Amino acid sequence: MKIIVAGKNNIAIQVSLFILKRYPELNLQAIPSNENKTNFFPSFKNFCLINNIKICSLEEIYNDQNIIFLSVEFDKIIDINKFKSKKLFNIHFSLLPSYKGMYTSIWPLINGDYKTGCTLHIIDNGIDTGPIIDQIKFNINDTYRSLDLYLLNMRYGFALFKRNFEKILNNTFNLQDQCYLNSSYYSKNSIDFENLKIDFNQTALNISRQIRAFNFRIYQLPKYKFTNISGFTITNKRSIGKPGSIIHETFSEIYLSTIDFDIILKKDLFNLLLKNIKNEDFHGIEKILNLSPEYSLEYDLNGLNPLNISIKLKKLKAFKKLISMKLSPNLTSIDGSGALLMLQKYIDGADYKKFYEILIDNGASSSLKNIYDISYTNYLK
Repeated sequence: MKIIVAGKNNIAIQVSLFILKRYPELNLQAIPSNENKTNFFPSFKNFCLINNIKICSLEEIYNDQNIIFLSVEFDKIIDINKFKSKKLFNIHFSLLPSYKGMYTSIWPLINGDYKTGCTLHIIDNGIDTGPIIDQIKFNINDTYRSLDLYLLNMRYGFALFKRNFEKILNNTFNLQDQCYLNSSYYSKNSIDFENLKIDFNQTALNISRQIRAFNFRIYQLPKYKFTNISGFTITNKRSIGKPGSIIHETFSEIYLSTIDFDIILKKDLFNLLLKNIKNEDFHGIEKILNLSPEYSLEYDLNGLNPLNISIKLKKLKAFKKLISMKLSPNLTSIDGSGALLMLQKYIDGADYKKFYEILIDNGASSSLKNIYDISYTNYLK
């Protein structure tokens, strides 16, 4: 039996690694999606090359009846009429029949949903219209951005796969047809990212939903005029000015009128924080993290958090400053790597001991595993 994993990013790697470890007798092959020229998410293609997983094409597997095809964030429409195998499955990041199609980490935020989830379903010739095998639901916190929702979708999508893979292998799953109730669909053209604008002639709540929905740093940040916005606070003060007009502005915030309540837009200072880390500007680091402590959890375009960035740049003084501000050495990068793995990757010589001792003294875990199932301890082994 051949298992074909088609997709990208963390979830494709996790699914493939699970199959390699738990089912080594299966013939695992892969069709990586076209990947953006970015290092934010780990490369599924590189993972396959490192682990000697055969990379194939759709055309190569059309006539093979002895395959299970699993789509996890795959970027191509599947024509089931070209396949001899009927064991074609997809993990979709929504609670079908809602949110068929695109941007499933954006539209639930814009629409103010309180729940979402992931669906495992049979692939048919419609767009996410096949019979449902299983679903996992989770709550949408009112602070989640589209990036947060996407990362959660990958986490729960992987859990959904693990819960059902044995049933897929043994053909023991049950099917439930989708119905028209609560059904919705959003096409690729439903959002024009080339001309993305926040509608500030709205209520404070609807403005906040737009800000959350378009906050995905690797692709875009919401803007007020030419200023990137990373967050917001809705006040209880009724607006008296024209919706969308500035009440006043500070170094880090813009106070704005809306249809109903004033809203405070948080200017994005994350890139300034990274510059301060590079220049080891202690005052600048402290000022920004005191204004926006959530930046300790933020990622740069390479998927690294501020503490990991200070290690990568070999900035020991900035690293000490971040540790003194209680940044946890167990906060991970997008691929799940903690500070000790970053240390092993980027630091050598006399500085290694200096970084290492600080990390250990501050509770860095040597058993913390990334998505490749590698910890600092087994990496050294």
